[in-house]
Amino acid sequence: MLRSRIDKHGKRATRKDSPSGLCQIPGLMTTTAFVTGGTGFIGQQLVRALREQGHEVLALVRPASFHGSAAERLRALEAKLVPGDLGNPCSFRDALRGVDRVFHLAGRLFAPGIAAEAYEQLHVEGTHNLLTACQQASHIESIVHCSTTGVVGPTGSTPAAEDARPRPSNDYERTKAEGEQLALRMARQHNLPLVVARPALVYGPGDLHLLGWFRAIQRGYYRVIGRGDSLLHPIYIDDVVRGMLKCTQVPAALGRVYHLVGEAPVPIRDLAGAIAQALGKELSRWHLPAAPTWGGAALVEALPGVTLSRLPLTRSRINFMTQSRAYSGDRARHELGFVPQIDLQTGLQHTVAWYRQEGLL
Repeated sequence: MLRSRIDKHGKRATRKDSPSGLCQIPGLMTTTAFVTGGTGFIGQQLVRALREQGHEVLALVRPASFHGSAAERLRALEAKLVPGDLGNPCSFRDALRGVDRVFHLAGRLFAPGIAAEAYEQLHVEGTHNLLTACQQASHIESIVHCSTTGVVGPTGSTPAAEDARPRPSNDYERTKAEGEQLALRMARQHNLPLVVARPALVYGPGDLHLLGWFRAIQRGYYRVIGRGDSLLHPIYIDDVVRGMLKCTQVPAALGRVYHLVGEAPVPIRDLAGAIAQALGKELSRWHLPAAPTWGGAALVEALPGVTLSRLPLTRSRINFMTQSRAYSGDRARHELGFVPQIDLQTGLQHTVAWYRQEGLL
């Protein structure tokens, strides 16, 4: 058991410093958890929560990342690092012996210009390799497969439930959908104790994916595109971790899919305004017209030698800002008892404070 709490930066802290009470989830006996994607944003916070509760953690870390800063933070949390790769099942098969719970969080975030094969290798082939290895382990009681609400695709203004027809809009969402369906199929065929968790737009201390948006708002050059009434569904990192842990506590959850979402979907102009408020800034009242902006981005992307990942505005980013993605959290609330605890403004304040502490803003 840990004698003191470890904060999100790998430093010792007192339990009273925990803003969300992750260490106070009752009813969990000490177990051994195997975590993929432990060096990522969600993975590091999940490992932290598991260690706070006294669980042993084995974290699969690629050899190329084994001595990086993220791996060092896991070591500071007293997790045991397993050098391996989901593309090579022999590298982690033995580590699954004696494991009680598996959290499969490994994934590649969407970025313009990444080849579809890169997503497929991790989201589909990697999932197949992990679950095949899990079939040979005898003590696993639960497997949480981390998918994404993005597999549903754009939803319109009505929040989509878990059984909505998938309409993925890019290779990231498509391969996450394929990986999710593969996981559910293998669970049925081989009687694996699997639950699928679909987090929505995750933010909070430790996240770098949305940092560019915060910076653009702080520096005054962000503009809402179109009317700004498209919906996004943010959820704070600690709530996501809490939801994933709840997926392992309810036996009836096995074989089910759950959206992990915040209090309510938020119009993007209001979300941008809330970020501006947390930054102590005012959001510009000027909007960019959607169609001309999208057309201009298409022309720039077509220029010879352009690297999509270096462009400040791409068609995929415009789609993100103008297409509604709203999801129902009713199933998780009714079946898991999961209710998000961190409101949007509080979560954004924590996020901005962390960015500033790290010198990122």
